[in-house]
Amino acid sequence: MLQAHKAKEDAVKRSNTPLNTPAPPAPKEAAPQRTESLTQATASGSACVSSSLLNNDSQVIKPLDQIIRLDKVAGETADTIGKIWTDYHANKDVLSAVIPADSYRQLYRRSKLYPRFVFPVPHGEGMEVYYAQFHFHQCFFTPLLEFKTHGESAKPYLTLTHYIDLLADKGIVLMRGERTDSKTPLSMTNAQYLALALQQFYLIGSEAKQKLVEDFNVRPHEFDFERVVAEANKLD
Repeated sequence: MLQAHKAKEDAVKRSNTPLNTPAPPAPKEAAPQRTESLTQATASGSACVSSSLLNNDSQVIKPLDQIIRLDKVAGETADTIGKIWTDYHANKDVLSAVIPADSYRQLYRRSKLYPRFVFPVPHGEGMEVYYAQFHFHQCFFTPLLEFKTHGESAKPYLTLTHYIDLLADKGIVLMRGERTDSKTPLSMTNAQYLALALQQFYLIGSEAKQKLVEDFNVRPHEFDFERVVAEANKLD
């Protein structure tokens, strides 16, 4: 469902299937001491992280009609609008996706119940951990290390915005993913990886994946980050 990257790889089909482009390499196991420090940080500091991600200007949503002319596409089909959306972003350094209405409603319900999670992302011979925070129809990602280093001044590296303007009439939600700026160390490949991981753990993945999201939010004493790493190696 979530299909994101640059140029031709940016094309998204309206279906409930996952990305049809090869996923980036799965993260390797972290050293024991690194996993331990991550577990301690997420268990004790998640509220502070989420607060920092929302105390900046990144959550300001650019209206959809400032991106595409809604009056010009009002008479088009959902498929045509989806093609217009992906074609528009084809040569831009952003992510884009077209999400079926039912799938987005499910994602939104889960994001309200479980607004935070952590994702391991391939980085060299190991991994870098990103913290995700939902806020209404946006999702912010920032490295856990960024927060530990900069505290409340930490800013998201990636923001996914879901536009629901066409949900009722056309049965689709348009997604746009933007990095903070071109100098952000998060590559477009890893930004795509985060979009896919979000889909896997929140929407179409196994019960084991979805339970980890629930544990992180409501049963932190049962949360095991090593299981997240293990599940991230599996593409459901």
